[in-house]
Amino acid sequence: MAQLLKSPGILLFGAYFAVALFDYLKTKKLNTNYLIYLLVPLSALGIFYYYYLETGDFLAYFHSGDNFHLTPFPYQVFVSTRSWINTIWLEDVIYIFALVFLALRKLWKKFKLDIVFIFPLIFTLATVLVAHRDISRYIAPVYPFVFLAFGKKIAKPKIRLIFFLLIPAVILFAINFIVGNTAPITTWAPYL
Repeated sequence: MAQLLKSPGILLFGAYFAVALFDYLKTKKLNTNYLIYLLVPLSALGIFYYYYLETGDFLAYFHSGDNFHLTPFPYQVFVSTRSWINTIWLEDVIYIFALVFLALRKLWKKFKLDIVFIFPLIFTLATVLVAHRDISRYIAPVYPFVFLAFGKKIAKPKIRLIFFLLIPAVILFAINFIVGNTAPITTWAPYL
């Protein structure tokens, strides 16, 4: 389902492939339970085939405009002059990467080569290659693992106070986002 709904779902397949490979190297036996994850690339091929039927271009996703923000070099978000970045105010991206890297270190210590470490690692490495202003949104699938990494510290009463202090900021952010993210549609008739 992750692959059907969002293109980065293929990273989940990469994580399970890595776990299966480590398992095979450790046991020298192929665990057939991992075969179900072949549905991920098969669903991607299915989507691309659907694009081919609709547009005549199997790779239409990659030719549909400027929606592909991966670069071959890391941290291009800080040097790109593309229109979807167009700002020098990116210190929050450094904070996000720092938080995620710290969480990955804690996950490594606790889980080693388990999917709980491998998936956020692969997703973070892919996000480091994204040149887009919205790194916080791109890396969102890693956030649950950050909470897992810092779970005991977050559960302390003094830390919970910080989350209560953030509630007004979250509400104001949500209101601002909803107001600024409305589609300029004059008539909804074609969509009903």
